[in-house]
Amino acid sequence: MVDSFQKEMYEPFNFFLSAFLSAARSIIQYTYERAEILGRKPDYNMLVSERPILRYFKGKRDINIHVQPVKSIQQVNIDLYSSVTVQTKESVRIQMIEADGSISRDETYETPASVQSRQEKDNDEPGPVRSLHYRFDDWPGEEDVLELSKEYLVNLRTFVNNAHSTGLI
Repeated sequence: MVDSFQKEMYEPFNFFLSAFLSAARSIIQYTYERAEILGRKPDYNMLVSERPILRYFKGKRDINIHVQPVKSIQQVNIDLYSSVTVQTKESVRIQMIEADGSISRDETYETPASVQSRQEKDNDEPGPVRSLHYRFDDWPGEEDVLELSKEYLVNLRTFVNNAHSTGLI
């Protein structure tokens, strides 16, 4: 159940993430080019430095375009007491964390294909999928990719407003 759900959601999510990174970055790139033309790069740098999330997403976009597609970690919460985390790297690690915080299962698979995990209950039935989250493994906070993206858009709007009010755009 979880395996097919993961595949259905993960691939389109990464395509949309790539498009979002490129489109959102173009706003700041346009402002940078205008600042160069106007000889106001210090003003541009000040606006960007005020918002660390702008630099973070710039780095993600640069990796996505120039190195390799950015990969997020997909986390599927099966029930209130355990979760499956799939990292799209060269291996897959499955951790089952109990309500008390103890780890009851910690396994690594070398091939990410066909990995399934079931919560070990008395009746040994898998729990329903409760939630699906995507995370960046290098982001220090608790926010998932969607929360970060919303915050990024708010910061972009403020950046654009400030750039406009200072005459950069």
